[in-house]
Amino acid sequence: MLYYLCQAAQVYAVDHGYASLSFLVRPALARILGRQGLPLEQAGDPCNHRGLRIPYRVDAASAATALRDWRKRLGIPAAIQEAHYTPMYWPPAEPDPTLSVMTAQAFQQLQNG
Repeated sequence: MLYYLCQAAQVYAVDHGYASLSFLVRPALARILGRQGLPLEQAGDPCNHRGLRIPYRVDAASAATALRDWRKRLGIPAAIQEAHYTPMYWPPAEPDPTLSVMTAQAFQQLQNG
């Protein structure tokens, strides 16, 4: 489960143009992530937030290599590259032909302002 959380954060960061990820974690979790090869860089002093927490930064591009190696050690198949959902944008570019006449008319009014 921890691998999947880290992998999702890394993919999100890359997809949205973030150069690095930031974590505020307990020392034990930092040790686990470090043992898995994630290039953790301490980003500040430890603080008390529901117990001792330490801020870390991870380069998103470097994390991809570490996550690939971690995935191979776990024997997990490569991630699916296509999105598992269909992005929806509003208003749609074209009215849906399955909409009722009244809804299609409302759509046209929306488009015309």
